[in-house]
Amino acid sequence: MTGSFRHLEYQSKIKSPADEVYRAFIHPTALKDWLCNAAQVEPRPGGRLYFAWDEGYTVNGAYTNLEAGKSIGLTWQGKGEPAATRVTVTLTPEGEQTNLALVHDEIPTGPEWDTTVEGFKQGWNETLGNLQSMLETGIDLREARRPLMGILIGEFTPEIAAQLGIPVQTGVRLQGTVEGSGARAAGLRDGDVLVRIAGQELTGYASLGPVIRKYKAGDEVEVVFYRGAELKTAPLKFSARVLPRLANAAPALTKAVKKDFRTLNIALAKRLKDCPEALLEKRPAGGEWNIKETLAHLILCERDAQTWIADMLNDREIPEDLAYSPNVFPRVQALVAVYPSRRQIMTEFKRSQKETLALLSNLPGQFVARKHIFNRLARWYTEAPEHHREHLAQMDAILTV
Repeated sequence: MTGSFRHLEYQSKIKSPADEVYRAFIHPTALKDWLCNAAQVEPRPGGRLYFAWDEGYTVNGAYTNLEAGKSIGLTWQGKGEPAATRVTVTLTPEGEQTNLALVHDEIPTGPEWDTTVEGFKQGWNETLGNLQSMLETGIDLREARRPLMGILIGEFTPEIAAQLGIPVQTGVRLQGTVEGSGARAAGLRDGDVLVRIAGQELTGYASLGPVIRKYKAGDEVEVVFYRGAELKTAPLKFSARVLPRLANAAPALTKAVKKDFRTLNIALAKRLKDCPEALLEKRPAGGEWNIKETLAHLILCERDAQTWIADMLNDREIPEDLAYSPNVFPRVQALVAVYPSRRQIMTEFKRSQKETLALLSNLPGQFVARKHIFNRLARWYTEAPEHHREHLAQMDAILTV
């Protein structure tokens, strides 16, 4: 390069095949797991790319060179940057690891670029470390280092706001809290709608991340929320994020899920034995689901998880989780209409569990070895028992009235 440009170089050794490292630069899900929060890509020479971060930074560019398992070239123009720059990645296999060399160049030397260059330096140091962590362990360091509120999030629509008596239509609705978390200690509970944290307005789930990232474990903030029509405030202390112990192989995950299903089914049988059919259809106050609708929701969770796994196996772009799809009330109602009796809906629930177990037990080794994808699946089922306990508590509230 001539003296009119700056030149940044980075080296990394990653214990992963070169094809997997290459994939991390061209697959939208993989890109989101280490680099950005949203990605749209056309992985071909001349194909456009777009990356976005929750903090508001975006990148537009195009792939200039793609050689599978060997090299990636792309143009890079971030939001507010006066010109495009160039990124070149070279991959060299060495035994069981891949040597990665990244060059970011064609960066002008003018003073107007000084702040941008410092951002590039910090960004590549952090993200290449995260790339290594994602491929070697499946852990996204951005998430691992983020402080924990301990909330379970549900859909929030104008219809739900009306059912709950909430006088606003934007915010973050809780479906419960995690035991031992700051949210549980603050007294937050299912049905509360968060509208402010530390003075920052919450417009929805996406607005949470930028606020939480400003804090660390042990920091205390004020949360403002609606419980019905009443506006309440409470102090909330962020806790350290303890990553769940995930099964690292398909047989171990299948065994853990089978155990959870067995525990859940015993708990359900105990609650539903000799329970009048009419009580199973009793709708609690606040417009919450009745027991049959809750069972339908659990069936839909299994069905959607199976589709989610199929998308992973097809190596398609996948959503982060399945939090909202199984909550769509017309789907819940339709399932209850098809399986109206307790026996029918429980039979269908157990059948869906068997399908899940059969699918998990047949996951191919290549899929399990792709840790950042397999960990997403393992986390879903590792956290499922807490989800089940929340719904069992909802059933108890109906049965004990």
